[in-house]
Amino acid sequence: MGLFDFFRGRLNKGNKPGGPLEVSFSSSYDTLRIWSIDFYGQYSKSPNGEYIIACQDSEYRGKSGGGFRESGYGRTILLRNKQLVYQIGMQRPFKGAVSNNGIGAIYDIGFGESPKGTFCVLSPDGEPIITYQKGASYPTPGISDRGEISWLSTGNELFFFSLPKRCLLFQLIEHQPPERVEIAENQLHVTLRSITRKYDSSGALLNSDEVEKAELKWLVDKGDSFSLEAKAAELLDNLKSGHRQPQSAMAEIDMLLETALERENDDTGKARIHRRLGEGAEAIGDKVGAKHQYIQALRYDPKVGVKRALASIEKELARKKHQ
Repeated sequence: MGLFDFFRGRLNKGNKPGGPLEVSFSSSYDTLRIWSIDFYGQYSKSPNGEYIIACQDSEYRGKSGGGFRESGYGRTILLRNKQLVYQIGMQRPFKGAVSNNGIGAIYDIGFGESPKGTFCVLSPDGEPIITYQKGASYPTPGISDRGEISWLSTGNELFFFSLPKRCLLFQLIEHQPPERVEIAENQLHVTLRSITRKYDSSGALLNSDEVEKAELKWLVDKGDSFSLEAKAAELLDNLKSGHRQPQSAMAEIDMLLETALERENDDTGKARIHRRLGEGAEAIGDKVGAKHQYIQALRYDPKVGVKRALASIEKELARKKHQ
């Protein structure tokens, strides 16, 4: 899908005579309806409330329905103080975001079955600034308040784009969209889970110690058992590879896993957590502690996979006892 094809459905530029449009808003799914142009779709407002961007994932000429299809362009519109700035035909525009100065970020799912969606950023008059083809399981586009940075969350990764430079800056492995992104002190400040991460233009994290402490606190306060266990597993891998001091690392691992244990309701999950606690104890040479955790794991799930490790520890402890 080339740029010309992508934008060939442009409908108009500039306001139509007649002043502000009559817009009906619905709280369900953040949708709006404009009867005069037969428009219905999801919308997003700029932080200052001046602009609205909205996406209609159905054939705007009324020839076919919405959702999955092989043809039939939908459209994206931009309103400024309820006056139509532009409406542009796109294949299946899914969701948009708009800055305080009218720059819009939109994700277009695209026609057909394959995940070939396109992320695009449009200037206030509807001209393309960024077009980036990327399939996404859970696409969420975003843009900074002043329109310097845009981003796309795919459900697995985060992509950040510089609008002045018209290029991709970097990408991160991250499952959630950010709450806020802004440029400050010549750095990119990305707020995720209420924690501000500071990056340089290459994606290097500049405040890693601060972020790590804040992430641990957030996980202990609000994380589910799966997230707590995943973080503990990451720290355990670092411990085994010698990247952390054993005692301080094990204290963090224990805290995460003990909290996960409190929030886990499934016996298989509890067995897995006890197994990780045992592996951590083994990593710092605490054989007695490891034996206790492995026994607990087997009580919850005999197939948890610790029988061989437990037998080895019991032999070693028995040998030491008779020396």
